[in-house]
Amino acid sequence: MAIMGHYCSIEHVRALCRNALQNVGASEIVAEVLARATCQAEVRGKRAVGISHLFDYLDSIRDGRLDPTAKPEISRVTDAIVVADARSGAAQVAFEMAYDEYAGAVRHSGIGMLNVVSSFTAGELGFYTRRLAGDGFLVIAGANSPALMTFGGSTGPTIGTNPLAFACPVDGRSVLAIDQASSQTAYVNVRSAAAQNASLPSGWAVDEFGIETDDPTAALRGALLPFGGYKGANIALLVELLAVMAGSNWSVDAPRFDRGSRSPGVGMFVISIDLASVGAELPDRIARHFERLGAEYGADLSAFDGKSDAVVDVVVDDVTYRRLANEAS
Repeated sequence: MAIMGHYCSIEHVRALCRNALQNVGASEIVAEVLARATCQAEVRGKRAVGISHLFDYLDSIRDGRLDPTAKPEISRVTDAIVVADARSGAAQVAFEMAYDEYAGAVRHSGIGMLNVVSSFTAGELGFYTRRLAGDGFLVIAGANSPALMTFGGSTGPTIGTNPLAFACPVDGRSVLAIDQASSQTAYVNVRSAAAQNASLPSGWAVDEFGIETDDPTAALRGALLPFGGYKGANIALLVELLAVMAGSNWSVDAPRFDRGSRSPGVGMFVISIDLASVGAELPDRIARHFERLGAEYGADLSAFDGKSDAVVDVVVDDVTYRRLANEAS
């Protein structure tokens, strides 16, 4: 059966998100930044961290997991390293408040690192990498999450889904942007499958006894599986080491993002290289390389396009739209 949807301008959706956040006590900047991040994810097809994830923010504010008025503390600890303490608030807001200081550090040193500590889960990592790539940086970012995935043969959740993203400017197009989790799928996709009583594809998850399952309810009591077996788990470990460097919780110690009253207190890292310092020709070289891969080898690289912010309309399914409109009223 076809799912009915609402055709909405992205500005309308952003206004609904902003109003919904302010209705639960978010400060003006928290509401504005989270609404923008939500809409960017939705436009780019990252719906697991788009509008559907906004409801996690709202529930977490109500329950005390996410501080809606937190004021991040920004510290320039070396010429090239900036630490942003989110103080149990949104990682996106900490990033926003640290941006100018961090971008200045990258330009000063040619390379720089931002570490966001003690935050709620980071959402779509492309939100961070695309902006920096738009300012002429080659960027890699990662974040840890509460433990949701197996690691090293464990039967239960031991490490986060720990996404990794990178982006770079490309001449003649929007930025090259790649963003992926270390797990086979996002936790919210399993949660959605459970709500719809739908089966999971093979290789997504195990039950509480460590046995692979296609039952999403059993998977929610168990753990997600890494992509590529131990290789994906190794990437998740690297991301975690970098994400917790400035003192954030290990995934196994982080409170859940969808229940309880304590902040996950997880972390995020962003490493940027100023191409003006070392690779000013790279955006042109990437553009010519992509043209060659398409023309000579038939490679379709459209999925790597960060897409334009010029998108003006989105389709929101009826159930989600009604819930969002109700939260915003």
